[in-house]
Amino acid sequence: MPHPKPTIFTSQKAVAEHLGVHHVTVRKWRQEGMPGERGRYVIGEVEQWLRLQKPGSKGIPDSLTADMMGVGIDHALRKVADQDPRLRKQLAEADKLEEEARKLKRQNDEAEGQLLRRDDVEQAAAELCVRIRDRLEAIVDEVAMLIPEEVRNTVIDEIGHKLHLTLKEMSQWEPFEERAVSLDV
Repeated sequence: MPHPKPTIFTSQKAVAEHLGVHHVTVRKWRQEGMPGERGRYVIGEVEQWLRLQKPGSKGIPDSLTADMMGVGIDHALRKVADQDPRLRKQLAEADKLEEEARKLKRQNDEAEGQLLRRDDVEQAAAELCVRIRDRLEAIVDEVAMLIPEEVRNTVIDEIGHKLHLTLKEMSQWEPFEERAVSLDV
């Protein structure tokens, strides 16, 4: 009888969704030795690794148990709050306090110099891009003398054309969305 094909996920986010945890938890597990590699996570191996971890009950790591409980309790509370106006009000107040705490943390991080201003980051990135472009364009001149003279102009023109197309393509790339280290001020 043939063995069934293993279920393979292509991202840590997909693994997290399958296990019902946050993707940051899966990233932490990877640092702790969870099997898999970028773009290939065999879920059976991941589940076996989770069962073999010492700290948790029934072989499940404390971090997974905490995540599962946190999601479950929050979900259950919100479901009950739909029926109880007093609890709904308390949850709304708790949500408001959490948001205020996040704002205060951001202000503290900014005051301690842990956050960068968006315009400073954009300026530094623009300067870096110009330096990279200039360096790439200089390579053509540097290798010109290594190319046989009878084909030199043709090869240099082709390299210059390809470089121009590549730089044009790169100039249209969108910035990463998950980067939230700069302030919008």
